[in-house]
Amino acid sequence: MTGTATAFCSILERIPQWVRDDFARKDPATRQRAEETFAAMLVIALEQSAPDPMTKAMLGK
Repeated sequence: MTGTATAFCSILERIPQWVRDDFARKDPATRQRAEETFAAMLVIALEQSAPDPMTKAMLGK
């Protein structure tokens, strides 16, 4: 598994229960909060684990 794949798996394992629950809600604002939280978690994990230039370029670094 690559560093990026490992980072994704690590994030998926650590998603708080409230985020998981909010993804299932019908209220768009609640789902958006979960999506934004999850996106922030992914960006942080990618920044910490991705020394390769392609990933840095995707993140705008």
